[in-house]
Amino acid sequence: LEVWERLPASEGRRTALQRLSTSGQALHERLLITGQCLMHVRPRSALWPQGLQYDETLTDIILRHPANTAALLDMEISFGHVSQEGNWTVQQSTLPELEGISTNSTPQRINDHTARITQGSLAGDWRILEWSEA
Repeated sequence: LEVWERLPASEGRRTALQRLSTSGQALHERLLITGQCLMHVRPRSALWPQGLQYDETLTDIILRHPANTAALLDMEISFGHVSQEGNWTVQQSTLPELEGISTNSTPQRINDHTARITQGSLAGDWRILEWSEA
């Protein structure tokens, strides 16, 4: 069950970015910033095993493919707050080891289509999907 509610800190600017590979190809990774809230979503790189059943859970799949456990669990949804200085502190994550870590993730707009982050794990070029200052 997911319940979506607007957080008071999420008012203001809205930015939605899509990660670009070093060759400029669009990837499935996203960075979403709204007000002082930031979410980073990175899908798993491992493909699902062949022959899955309709009602199989992730637990079922891992039990059948234990050698692939780390790869199947390696996806990220992290949520945190952005300070005025641009530092993002992860508050909740599907990767618990990231919680509490701060990094500078301020995207700089390069042109109408591209933004760049120069520091931290989010460094690189990103395609602008939405960019609104207020």
